[in-house]
Amino acid sequence: MKTSTVLFCLVLTALLVGACDRATGGGRLEGVNGRASFGFTGFGCGGTDFKGQLQYQDHDGGQKFNGDVTFARQCLVDGDCPVCDPLRIQLGFPLTLGDYEVTIDYKSTNPAFPGNGIATACFTDNGEGAKAIDSDTAIIQVQSGPFAPYLNHGSIRGNVQQHKCN
Repeated sequence: MKTSTVLFCLVLTALLVGACDRATGGGRLEGVNGRASFGFTGFGCGGTDFKGQLQYQDHDGGQKFNGDVTFARQCLVDGDCPVCDPLRIQLGFPLTLGDYEVTIDYKSTNPAFPGNGIATACFTDNGEGAKAIDSDTAIIQVQSGPFAPYLNHGSIRGNVQQHKCN
């Protein structure tokens, strides 16, 4: 499964708050409810003109889907991320300026559980390499469709990163 091209594009697209930006990410989520692979990429200019894709597969639970990013934002102040901020607090994650909330319209790619739904991905970019203050983290919550009510969260062995467009 190609994990480096889809899932976390949602988060990265949220970074596009007034300039053209690109976000990418991928890796392995060592979640409390299963080991999962993900990948994403997102592009956008301005606050609402963005596009992206996400791919996710929980290797322990059978949740396997891909989807289009329908909304993404960076969490800059209290209330910016109405789904992710309460989840982060409930699960004990600190709120930081590296937090992102992404909404995905997904389609199940597990033939045993066909259908479509909506999921939210919450990502934290804690820096790169030696400048990282901690590992990046992710929370995946499925609100509707064949995998509702799924929730997985934990550290990422991989990377979430914002890039400036040329």
